[in-house]
Amino acid sequence: MKVKPFAYFILALIGQQCQAQEFWHGTNYGDSTQQVLAKIPGASKPQTSERLRSNGIAHLIDAPTELAGRNFHASLQFSSSGLEKVILIADELLSEQEANATHEVIIKAMKIRYGNLTKAADPGRSVLDDKPFWMMWSSGDTDIVVVPQHHADKLMVAYTLSDRRKEKANADAAKSYSKRINPKAVAGSL
Repeated sequence: MKVKPFAYFILALIGQQCQAQEFWHGTNYGDSTQQVLAKIPGASKPQTSERLRSNGIAHLIDAPTELAGRNFHASLQFSSSGLEKVILIADELLSEQEANATHEVIIKAMKIRYGNLTKAADPGRSVLDDKPFWMMWSSGDTDIVVVPQHHADKLMVAYTLSDRRKEKANADAAKSYSKRINPKAVAGSL
């Protein structure tokens, strides 16, 4: 019976379209809150607070989801320019056996969907520093990081734009800005 949730999980992963900047469930880097709400049934209305803004998050949308037969919630984080990051977090701490089994299913599914790891934490360093071991896969311009349950930290899967793509986006934004600004007009105000 344990095969059934795994099979559904694999089909869900494989069924998602693979685009360069796709995150989770058809959401894409830069999507507006309205676009995300249209793509994610059951998502909360956008939230904001001073604490979120102080962490560089303009808006936050939460949505319940299921992953590997377990309840998770998706935290979709927005900057002023749109969707920046999606983090899936287990709803509860699991027993060690349940956490290991769930992590194993997720890792197998990640390998099926994305192939080999792109990066991973040094296992020895993780043990010495008492920090969780993490693994990363890349798909186009998206990095997907899986962090197993560790002490009081719940199992997590995060989707972000790759550093390479972030640098390109920042460079493109700077070029666009410099084209719109007239240096002579700025010189006159100095």
